[in-house]
Amino acid sequence: MVATLAILGLIIPSKTVGDAGTAMVLKKTPLDVLTESSTPDEVKEAIVYAANNTGADPDKMKVIANCESTGYKDICILDTNNKYSCGFFMFQQKTLEYYCPDLRWGKEYPADNVVCAARMFAKSINVIKSNWVICSQKWLDK
Repeated sequence: MVATLAILGLIIPSKTVGDAGTAMVLKKTPLDVLTESSTPDEVKEAIVYAANNTGADPDKMKVIANCESTGYKDICILDTNNKYSCGFFMFQQKTLEYYCPDLRWGKEYPADNVVCAARMFAKSINVIKSNWVICSQKWLDK
């Protein structure tokens, strides 16, 4: 049940309440609690959550994230092309903006990094191979 407030003809929820009239607590997802200092287990949990919501393969995503970020670290590095790569999936800004224009790039947005990777993994094997050339070989060769 939602209590509402009508302003200028718009109905705006003013408070979300449960059946008994008590405030509902919205449960946070593994993506909601992801931070720059998340543990590898928290990162893996967020990857599985994002993969399950996009149809991506969480095991392949975990292999790439571990390889790219050297152990699930939310870092930025100056890459060989003299551009920064950031996050668990080492996105460069133009790549993230191309595949996920609605998301934010950079070390301070770890959940967006994981969500964009999940979307890309759900697209096709060619998207994966062309964006994570070296690390994708770790599971393609098996």
